[in-house]
Amino acid sequence: MNYKATLYTAIVRLLYYLAYPVLKLTGSVGNFESTLIYFIARCSGYTKQNALMLVKQARLESGGYTSRARREANNIFGMKMPRKRATTAIGTITLNEGEFARYRSIADSVLDRILLDEYFKTRKTQNWEDYIEEVLLNGYATDEKYKEKWIATPAHMDFNAGYITAGIYTALAIIFILYKRHR
Repeated sequence: MNYKATLYTAIVRLLYYLAYPVLKLTGSVGNFESTLIYFIARCSGYTKQNALMLVKQARLESGGYTSRARREANNIFGMKMPRKRATTAIGTITLNEGEFARYRSIADSVLDRILLDEYFKTRKTQNWEDYIEEVLLNGYATDEKYKEKWIATPAHMDFNAGYITAGIYTALAIIFILYKRHR
């Protein structure tokens, strides 16, 4: 994984933690998470279309960011704990559907999904149809209708709302912290 994506992810993770309480209150968490996924994927070399496909896949796997794996393990892609490849997972969680990887943050879940593509040498710059085919050929899903479900899942991306909401609340959180520190 390139250093630029890791650095941006660390910055976005910090902003996410600062802004999360207000995002939750305003109902903007899902939009911000979609924006976060897109941003990390683009910084990691994905085309715009393939970055959007990762957003759609996260929404599909996490039930629109509402699944138990999302809530309790920050796992938005339904990822299992890998046996051979590098991972950002910090452990596992057992749910009704089986054992899943646990992540420190949503950003770490996205980075692990990118590590999966890197492990299988999935080309991030190809057209989105070929990208989906390659991901599925690498054994990502066993559901015969997964491709259709993935394509049909809406991305629900409103970049302006995601960036503006997160930006405003992050700025307020930083101002509050600075105020408390200099008081």
